[in-house]
Amino acid sequence: MWKRYGAEACAGDPQVADVVDKKMVQPIDAADTGVPLYDVKIRGVSPYLFDNVLNALTPSRPEDGSVDEAFRNLLPFARHILQKEIDKARQFFEDIDVVKRVYHDTADKRIIVFDRPYAWRSVLARKKEPVYVIFPGTASGKPDEWIISCVPIQPQDKRLRKKFPDRWGGLSGEALERATGIKGAEFVHSNRFVAKANSREAAEAMAKAAL
Repeated sequence: MWKRYGAEACAGDPQVADVVDKKMVQPIDAADTGVPLYDVKIRGVSPYLFDNVLNALTPSRPEDGSVDEAFRNLLPFARHILQKEIDKARQFFEDIDVVKRVYHDTADKRIIVFDRPYAWRSVLARKKEPVYVIFPGTASGKPDEWIISCVPIQPQDKRLRKKFPDRWGGLSGEALERATGIKGAEFVHSNRFVAKANSREAAEAMAKAAL
């Protein structure tokens, strides 16, 4: 169905349809047809997939309602998820142009600063210089929150070019300010792959100190 109608559903854009195909359609199809896409690292523990969500919302006993009714109720939810993935894929290609331009215009390419979150990994992880990426935080709703993220070796690689210093790991607030000597340093994850500051200036200072 997606091979036939995917591009049409994506306003005629085949590259957007291809991103949705790889990210959503093929994994759902693989789960439905028993094709393994991952190796289980912990016995009895598997990723929680979209297929699991649908199964959780489908009745397993007659008293829970009919499967047909559940299917009709799930259609708006599935449509919403699909539309969001199409929107994200379209935004991905728009972001690439911005990321390339910012990279080109940045003097010290070890630290790249953006004015908002962008899909930067596919571009910057293929460049040799970037080590840290800085952008405003939006998830918390706090007006003064800046994220410093470590750049991976390759776009899909879990290994990082340079983590934050050992002594920063797991610290926050005043303890982190003392360890870094930077006013406004807020948080460093215990695994040292991401950090937060309360201003762009503090975020840039943390990145430079970490280098």
